[in-house]
Amino acid sequence: SLNDVVESDTQGKDDDPRDDTFNNVGTLSDLGDDNTLDNIDKADEISSSNAVILGSTSTTPIQLQMHQQSLNDLWQIMDEYFVHHVEITSEIQSQQKALEGRYDSIQYQRRFGQEAHLQLAARVDNNQIQQQERISKLEKQVENLARLLSGPSISAESPAGPSKPQEPQEPQKPQEPQKPLYPIFVNNPR
Repeated sequence: SLNDVVESDTQGKDDDPRDDTFNNVGTLSDLGDDNTLDNIDKADEISSSNAVILGSTSTTPIQLQMHQQSLNDLWQIMDEYFVHHVEITSEIQSQQKALEGRYDSIQYQRRFGQEAHLQLAARVDNNQIQQQERISKLEKQVENLARLLSGPSISAESPAGPSKPQEPQEPQKPQEPQKPLYPIFVNNPR
């Protein structure tokens, strides 16, 4: 029956050693106060940290030497970086000043070139004006000369009317050769 099965299952439980382990769990309170487990954990942490410290103290000189060498290398790298940084910064500043000087000179030359260009343009304009004035003066002089050359024919005319054209003069006869004052003997026996 069902009761027989339950009884058969419950028999012999006191003989099982696992029951003692299960029953003895509560006996940890007999070791001390309620903080015993916390103290055990702290003791384990302290012992483990002491073990690490003790293990590290056995290799401290080598580690210190390595750390010191690393620090020295780091400081050397920092010094070199600082030196290079200062050199590069000074070089950049000098190049920037040189570029600023060149820019100023270029700007000055540009302004000077613009002023020179304006002056040259003004001189060219003045020269063109002077040449135009000279050309106009020369044209007036030419007109005056043309009037002077054509003036006598106009002034010879009388107010009553134009003068009669002059008759052509007869051409002059060629003069005969003069006879010599003394006789010339062509057939001179002497």
